[in-house]
Amino acid sequence: MSLETMIAVQAVLRAGAAFVPLDALSPVAALARIIDDCGIRTIVTDTNRATSATDLVHACPQIEAVIGLDSPGTTGALEGADVRIVSWEDVGEFLAIGPVPVLDDDLAYVMYTSGSTGEPKGIMHTHRSGLAYAQLSADLYQVSTDDRIANFSPLHFDISTFAFFVGPAAGACVILLSEPYLKMPASLCAHLVDEKATILYTVPSMYMQMLGRGGAAGLDFESVRWLKFGGEVLPPATAAELIDVFPNATLSNVYGPAEVNQCTYYHFDTPPSTDAEIPIGAAWGNTEVRVVGPDGHDVTDSSTGELVVRTATMMQGYWNRPDLDAGAIDRTIDAGGRAVQWFRTGDLVDVDDAGILTFLGRRDHQIKVRGHRLELESVESALGALPKVVHAVAGVRRSDSGEDELVAAVVLEDDCAVDVADFRRRLADRLAPYAIPTQIQQVDDFARTPSGKIDRRTTRLMFTQENHR
Repeated sequence: MSLETMIAVQAVLRAGAAFVPLDALSPVAALARIIDDCGIRTIVTDTNRATSATDLVHACPQIEAVIGLDSPGTTGALEGADVRIVSWEDVGEFLAIGPVPVLDDDLAYVMYTSGSTGEPKGIMHTHRSGLAYAQLSADLYQVSTDDRIANFSPLHFDISTFAFFVGPAAGACVILLSEPYLKMPASLCAHLVDEKATILYTVPSMYMQMLGRGGAAGLDFESVRWLKFGGEVLPPATAAELIDVFPNATLSNVYGPAEVNQCTYYHFDTPPSTDAEIPIGAAWGNTEVRVVGPDGHDVTDSSTGELVVRTATMMQGYWNRPDLDAGAIDRTIDAGGRAVQWFRTGDLVDVDDAGILTFLGRRDHQIKVRGHRLELESVESALGALPKVVHAVAGVRRSDSGEDELVAAVVLEDDCAVDVADFRRRLADRLAPYAIPTQIQQVDDFARTPSGKIDRRTTRLMFTQENHR
């Protein structure tokens, strides 16, 4: 993460183009699929990612320009490639262009997430949805020019939109945390104190590291007034510890799939009174939520159902995937004759008498691990492609530290034994680091349904009950 990243995002939006954030740590083949799917022609990077950018240029002949590479060695590595190299210094020498008309419904950015088949799917957000998110967030969290927002997340992680959109919209200062700080919790905590950060927004596992290895309890976080978290479950005990360490902060459990950015919130500044899961709360501004049963109608005889959302921050749809749109977006006519759109989150929730929502789990097999959203089927597909693997099932278990971790079990061909280290090395060529199981267990077979199919629900339940070696 660099200052140039912030500049590039604002420049792209003002130029009427759209940006597609890529994870530089993902395998080149995975990034090439996104570049091909979305028709990307220009890459914006810096010399720290020169090797990745060079590999992508060689893998994707459709790339026409790379902005941000200026070292002789990098340029030499691209000799023979039909691509224009533009350094950051040279960007300012381009001829000035006149104002570009940008309308509310013009595409602003495409955020990719893994699909159920392992193929990436692009979530399209317009200027309207991005600006609505910025305005609603600034209002809800009273963001002003006095704030200093700490950005923990890379651009391809949707949590980053708070710093990249809300910060500039409210005139707040944004603290871009570099990778070395994120890898060293003690230095991170000291840096946040020195920078007098006022708003932190990250995944619960990062807060756990700050409290543990970061030594946060011994520092003065008087300036911090908001601790936002999302993407994972925050244990109540951790919440209580955060309230003690950050005496002036209010905690906010942020909920919302990348398709809607955010849609609910739950604020609290006193320790949870029970060990029950912290609610995801109620809808924020310009948003309506419903809880529906399998038939698509509002639940009446139950407090549990799927959460569907209608909001100003909703995506335009999935890039070039009308099939996904049809399954996720309900287009209806309301009682007043208006055409409305609802997003089916696929998340199961419980709603109490006061209308407060609590997340129960996924309707399908989509999960979040360390704040990253992925489909279990994509992990299983990658495992199944490995030599000697007959069947594979992936799931989530809660570790002794209270964090969710991705695990898997495999059935191998006769007389074969699992080599976890080798499996993980091979998976690194197909999956992002967070999508590689931390533990892989060999089993003789999986539970089966009456029809003979693998009973994935029963198998995944096993992950929550056993420790895998």
